Amino acid sequence: MSVQMPQRHTPPHEAVAGTRGVASSAYPLATEAALDILRRGGSAVDAAIAAGAVLTVVMPTAGALGGDVFFLVSDAAGDVRAVNGSGAAPMAATHELYTDMGAIPDAGWRASTVPGMVDGWRAAHDRWGKLGWEELFEAAIHYANEGFVVSPSLEMRFAMDAEKFRQFPETARIFLADGHPPNAGELLRQQDLANTFLAIRDDGPDVFYEGKIARAIVEASSRRDGLFSLDDFARHASVEPEPIEVAYRDTTVYGQPPVSQGIILLMALGALDELDLRATGSGTADTVHLQVEAIKQGFADRVTYLGDPDFVDVPVAEMLSVAESKRRASAIDPARRSNVLLEPAHADTTSLVTADSDGNIVAYIHSLYAGSGVVVPGTGVMMNNRALGFTLDPSSPNVLAPGKRPVHTLNQALVKRGDDVYAICTPGANLQVQHNLQVICNLFDFDMTLQAAVDAPRWSMGDQMRIGDDQLQIEDRFGAEVIDDLGRRGHNMVTAPAWQVGGGIQAARINRRNGILWAARDPRRATNLASAI
Repeated sequence: MSVQMPQRHTPPHEAVAGTRGVASSAYPLATEAALDILRRGGSAVDAAIAAGAVLTVVMPTAGALGGDVFFLVSDAAGDVRAVNGSGAAPMAATHELYTDMGAIPDAGWRASTVPGMVDGWRAAHDRWGKLGWEELFEAAIHYANEGFVVSPSLEMRFAMDAEKFRQFPETARIFLADGHPPNAGELLRQQDLANTFLAIRDDGPDVFYEGKIARAIVEASSRRDGLFSLDDFARHASVEPEPIEVAYRDTTVYGQPPVSQGIILLMALGALDELDLRATGSGTADTVHLQVEAIKQGFADRVTYLGDPDFVDVPVAEMLSVAESKRRASAIDPARRSNVLLEPAHADTTSLVTADSDGNIVAYIHSLYAGSGVVVPGTGVMMNNRALGFTLDPSSPNVLAPGKRPVHTLNQALVKRGDDVYAICTPGANLQVQHNLQVICNLFDFDMTLQAAVDAPRWSMGDQMRIGDDQLQIEDRFGAEVIDDLGRRGHNMVTAPAWQVGGGIQAARINRRNGILWAARDPRRATNLASAI
């Protein structure tokens, strides 16, 4: 019999509610930018773009104009759509070249793929925007030009990246003035970035792919032995694939399709749908063990099957079939852990959710991966290092190839149940699917409120940056008996203080019958803010 988690108090806060709009993001200035757009009559997608733009200014290492973006949207009619705003490897990025280099680098120009963020914004705005494109970037331009006050968490992030930044003069000029990162409480201005946003506002997104910004990026790449050409940028286009979905309890859960690894979440839910978590109980060792083992099987299938659908056949229907769900569920040994290990992944990402009075709800996530360290001179554009998402193993469906998109950790979820639609997302690379899974189970297996589902004790499998790491981090709020029980099943337990396992969940809920909108935020990230109008 499994030991039950002891009752613990949650922090003294609750979800916010409104009727005109809600937003939850990783930074107060971004949340306020979203609400400003909603007050003007903008859509939830308009608000998400405006907030995302602000986040590129105030949290540049977690996602910048040189990165990628994914949207998952349920519109006023109830239709669910996805936007994949990720970019491909340059056409000069051959497998032979990188094999001769010995590895895919984690810094510098050859670590980057074509940035997809700006065109991802364009694709989403074209489909769901209500306000003019030019209205969406006012807040980002203001904070880039006039400056914003550096937070303690951003000071720490800059300090962690300082050695990488020192390799690149333009990056060091902006973020290492006087040889050190800006301190918390100091003002950080980014005039070149403000000018780039002005160009995007005034000339439209094409300026980034066929205009002066594209030329500046390609010219800088060429000077530093990079691989980009103008054709690489002109060729880029966002993809709007059908979302993937799976039935879970009395809900339908929608996810981001490949190249996202969001299918891991849906595979795990499919397996758990064959099991009775309500019977095993909230926060018990039995429930945690089943969740961990279900998500492990999804990660194993990721390595076997996932790649760019334009290059490989990803058997999505089979992977999400009831037969496969039953097989995965039956393969779980309730008394012993399996030996599936995660691949390492970088965790520099941020996400947000928005909803509006028309019934639109958005789960938004963007990232640089960990960032290449490069800022393009004269533009303020920090470049991604998403090429690290590839492998050089020629037998892998995710092997690097020219013009190919790497598999992405970025994913989010929408859940429909009756008149309610929920949006759930979080930063955290490989932790995203794990934490989203736990929130969904908290909501629909254990009947928690939106904020309680986010606040509940959390576990995380694997150290993000250590190859083959098998540790299971778990917050001490689960209690010693639960942790010891999991250890007896073979899990390599690491106990973390309360609220310290990681993640930064944002969640929203709309009820299409009564028009009430809700938003929640994760107390594990100090700058998270949910707000409503």
